[in-house]
Formats: sequence, structure tokens, C-alpha cells
Amino acid sequence: LGSAMRPNGPVLDNTGPWLFTPTSWADLHWDLNVQLAYMPTLASNHVDLGLSLMRFMNSSRVRASLKANVPKQFQRDSLAAPASGSSDDALQSCYWSHSKSCLTEPGMHKGAIVGNLLWVCHVMFLHYRYTMDSQTLVSTTYPLLHGAVAYYLHILTKGKNNQWHLPPTASPEYKTNGPDTNYDLALLRWGLQTLIWISKEGSFARDGALAPAPLVQKWQETLSALAPYPQDHITGYHIASGVPLKVGQRHFSHLLMVYPLHLESWLNSSAAQQATIQKSVDHWVSLCQPKDGAKGGCAGYSYTGAAFFSLLMGRADAALSNVTELLEVRATKTGNKGMGGVVGPNTMYGERCKKMWPEPCPCMETPLHAADSMQGMLLQSGAGLVDVFPSVPTSWGEVVIHKLRAEGAFLVSGRFRQGRAQFVAVKSLVGAKLMIRPRVPGPVDVIPSTVKLVPVDNTNEVFVADGLLTGQTILIYQSGKEHEEGQFKISPAPSKFAHRNFWGKH
Repeated sequence: LGSAMRPNGPVLDNTGPWLFTPTSWADLHWDLNVQLAYMPTLASNHVDLGLSLMRFMNSSRVRASLKANVPKQFQRDSLAAPASGSSDDALQSCYWSHSKSCLTEPGMHKGAIVGNLLWVCHVMFLHYRYTMDSQTLVSTTYPLLHGAVAYYLHILTKGKNNQWHLPPTASPEYKTNGPDTNYDLALLRWGLQTLIWISKEGSFARDGALAPAPLVQKWQETLSALAPYPQDHITGYHIASGVPLKVGQRHFSHLLMVYPLHLESWLNSSAAQQATIQKSVDHWVSLCQPKDGAKGGCAGYSYTGAAFFSLLMGRADAALSNVTELLEVRATKTGNKGMGGVVGPNTMYGERCKKMWPEPCPCMETPLHAADSMQGMLLQSGAGLVDVFPSVPTSWGEVVIHKLRAEGAFLVSGRFRQGRAQFVAVKSLVGAKLMIRPRVPGPVDVIPSTVKLVPVDNTNEVFVADGLLTGQTILIYQSGKEHEEGQFKISPAPSKFAHRNFWGKH
């Protein structure tokens, strides 16, 4: 990550700064690769590296390309990102596939991927949430989000049920198009909700700071009548209306409402909704896996995606197994029938892209997303909650984290041992409200005493830190218990030297 990015450097594409020949993927892929490559900059507290994406998206050349990617009749207010595009200006380019598979115009052909820009905007919005940099949100993310949603507003149609429906579009990597794809419905829902939130937040909306002007009433009306996610009671979420998931597919494009958008939250869902999420994930994974020597649909990022779904459903050991399989099992299957990819000894990853080329074409995002999924085992944040040590695998006897970053611009440190957190330290960088699940056995106490931990309910598991100031650090620990000297000191967890893979996997 640090070798591939610089805050003032170019946007990270599939090959990064290294030259691989031959490769047909020396460009930006906007239907997953760009997004996953930038996710690990957040919790790892390397948000400065994410500035390369912000700078790229804010350039006039890229804005012009995103405008040119939509049909001419919508270019006055709409923007879209292609499936693949130039690393210089994001103009859609289909040279590597020689087909319409990367175009953004709706239709029943294989192309018509409309939602990619909204997914990039989600990553950019997370950059705001982790830094609380409102200036970049207003000047860069909001205009892009406005333009991406505007394109959808042009192509939506009202059905007989008085709901807004989408024309046939593509769900990335799936062979069959259909109306109301879950990829687009999830991203549009998130985009509408986020635009409404930004427009109603006083610090953003005052004095006409938002441009283009907010369309709050239109957004609210569209959101309230947007078609539901196509699904059934057996396999869960479909690809699109009338298009259930029937064949192995490596992309989790039909499941974005669960991850990474978190519109359907496992923790806040009913038992019935949790059952739908579990069926959907299990069905996707079952078709993705190779069976009886037959080719499956999985790629490397299928395993990192499965790891995140496992984390969200409380399957910590399954999540670790997903990452382990990527690093250990898939690495033995170069040119394999299950996945045309390989993880090298240095954790660089590539997939076979041309039959005549013996070496895999590089895909930077997969090992980076694997790192992101491991960060998710140790720290998760969203919906105003910082969750510390949420999904630590049982085989990890002791874990230490130091200055991981959470939404709200908090730096989180702590030690986890024997199935529980010993202590958690949180520094507030900007003075945002902190709601935290520290997972320290109760009753808990806090230093300094000027900060009070106020429980949000009678479970005494989640607290609001009342009185936490900008620049202040609090220490949360189990009260009424004798503590060993140095117990609250941050130091590396003990490990065997042979297990310290300084330079990669081996």
C-alpha cells in the first residue's frame, strides 16, 4: 500500500507503479478494483494516501470524462464512471474487451453498468467520515454524488404500482442483464440517503455552499417510492428482477446493500431479514466455489468479500478461513480450474487475462482488500458506533492494535487477550460524538474522570463518551480490579519469530 500510493501521486490503477508486460489491464476498473484498493487506507490510519483518489476525481479532465460517459441528452447534469477507463482521465475505453461491456448506457446488452461512480462516491464519503474533512466533502464528493444520482433520475420510470423502477442494466461480472438490478438499487438508495443527509446538515447547507443546488424534495420522493430489492425466500437477493443468481459469479455486486453500503445491517435487522442476508451470502458462496473439478466462479476478491460478510454475521473464524484460503490454498493453483489467479510470495496478486499469456495480469485490489478485511476483525465503525475487537478469531490468543482509525476521526488502541478486551484507548481528533462498544468486561471505568461513559441502554455494552474534547485521549478499563504494572502499555503481542512474515507470505 505504501509503495503503491502517494498523497500527491497518481490514482492507483490495476498495476500500480510497477510495469508488468504483457497485461491488458493497465487501466482503472471502476466496477470494484478502484473501490477495494482504497478501502484499506481508512482504518489503517493512512487516509493521506486516499488523497490521490480525491485529487484525481476533482480534476477537470476527469469531470469532463465522467460527463462524456453518459448519453448526450443527459450531459447537462449527469455523470457516470465506466467499467474500465483510462488511468489518465477516466474516459470509458473498451479496448481490452472489444465489446460494449464497459458502457454506461442502459440496455439488455452485456454492458450498461450504471452505478460505478456511486460506489466510488461511497469510498470518498467514507474518507470524509474517517477524517471529518467537510471541505473536501462539499467541494469534491458532493458534486460527483449529485451528478451520479441525476443520471438515475433521468432513466427511472414509474410503474403501475406507483414505484420507481430501473430499466435493464448490468450487475458487474454477471452474464444476464435485467431491470431493477440490486447493484443499482442499493447504490441509488445509498446515494439518495447521503445527498439528503448532506443537504440537511446545517454546516454544509448554509449560505448556499452546496453546488449544484440540492434537490431534497425530489430525492425524498424518489427514495420513498424506489422499488424494493428483488429476492426470494430460497436463495435470497437476486441479480435483478426476474434474474435470480443461478451460476457462479465472483463479484458480490448483488449484495452491496449488505456490504459495503450497510443499508441492510445484520445487527439491526429482524430475524427474517438476517435469514435473507445469510441465505444470500451462502448461496453466492456455494455457486462461487469450484465443485468436483468443475470451474467455479470465485476470484481472489470473492474470498475477501466473503470474509467481510462473515465478519458482519459474527463468523470470525470463517472470515479468517476465507483470507487464509486466499493466501495459502489459492496460491497453489496457478492456472487452476477454480480461479484464474495466484497470490505470489510477496502477496501481489494476478489473474489470467489472456490465454496466450502465461503470466497472470496484476490486480492490485485483492491483497489490499484482504488487509482491509483483517482490519475489520479488529475494528469496525459506522452508523455512529465504534466497535472495538468485534470479530477476533478464536485462534488469535492476543491482539494489540495501535492508532487504528475509526469514523468520526478517532484513533483507537487496545489489547485483546483470552477472549476479551483488557483496555481500549481512544483519541478524538476533531471532537466528534463518540459512541463506543469497547468489549471490556464490566463494570468499566474511564480516565480522565472528566469524561463520563453513559450507557445507551441497560445492557451496558455501548456507551457515549460525555465530555470528550478535541485532542483528548480516554482510557477504558475494567473497574474494581487490580491491574498489573504496565498493563495499559501498548507493546507488540508475543509471537514466534518463524511466524513473522516480514516480506510477504513466506
